Amino acid sequence: MKYRFHRGLSTLLVIILLSAFTGPQLALAQSQSTVAPTKIVLHKNKYSPMDDVRIGREAAGQAEQKLHIVRDQQLAEYLESVGQGLVRSIPREFQHPEFRYFFRVVNDRSINAFALPGGPMYVNTGAIMAAKNEGELAGVMAHELSHVALRHGTVQATNTVRIREAFARVPSNLESPLDCNSTGKPPSLCASRSATCALYRRITS
Repeated sequence: MKYRFHRGLSTLLVIILLSAFTGPQLALAQSQSTVAPTKIVLHKNKYSPMDDVRIGREAAGQAEQKLHIVRDQQLAEYLESVGQGLVRSIPREFQHPEFRYFFRVVNDRSINAFALPGGPMYVNTGAIMAAKNEGELAGVMAHELSHVALRHGTVQATNTVRIREAFARVPSNLESPLDCNSTGKPPSLCASRSATCALYRRITS
């Protein structure tokens, strides 16, 4: 793969990014101007965009203590150029001026990439070398970028807090299936309460 950003791919990058946000079929339809864009509903988020930046910065600092970051300037500049091209293509309603997007190459042969809240993204050399062309690499990066722009990390954290708060209101003396059956209560109710306990233990552990 040539480590050079092709400006002629800007239209392709927009389509790829639309695919990451709305799904491939809708993105194709939008690129052909046959349907109106579908509105994406953002989920509730108790965190501010600056919280995303803070969380992502802290996580990036911890990650880079363990990851083997590639210091090759040409490769780093190439990945940064592809990444920033995608950032410029993010739909306006999902842009966050507070975010600081940057892109790092990780010396790892496995095909993988991940992004953190607020903008940091890490792409393995394995993913770069496996890509047959720049479009394939951009597709992988656009998928990860959509998680950042839609703030999925802090949305998930918000949902976890809400679930914990809901379970805090659940009585702590829920019966086990055996205890429940001994009291003559319906088996369906016993199973439901047992499943609730199991779910609570998974979330709060």
